[in-house]
Amino acid sequence: MTSSANSSPRLVTVAACAALLALVLNVLARAFFTGGAVVPVAFLIAGLVAMWFAKFPARALTKQERARFLWSYTGFLAFPTLLVLALASIGKGVNLPAVFIAALYLLAYPATAQFFLSEKMFNVFLGKKT
Repeated sequence: MTSSANSSPRLVTVAACAALLALVLNVLARAFFTGGAVVPVAFLIAGLVAMWFAKFPARALTKQERARFLWSYTGFLAFPTLLVLALASIGKGVNLPAVFIAALYLLAYPATAQFFLSEKMFNVFLGKKT
């Protein structure tokens, strides 16, 4: 097996754990702070994921691995959000502004993960000069 094939299940597992951490931290942040805490939580989680990949594989992710991680991470975040939107719209119909706000809310997580997992930023975590 190649290293890319070996890391595929690990990428999905890390994506699922990162999404779960995002959901838990958002609930805690909303319980203790007023206002939105999406951006700080998104940066915290993306930084933790990048540090994890810098420590254990100790190499930058390939484009395919990064894409697989980002799609898995986005999917794991989108599923509960869409489920809540679907449950909230039972009997009332779809609220398009709520869908738009949820999409903007979810956009912060894969965007910050893409930023931290980019090759240039990842080399900063590895301590390499670019």
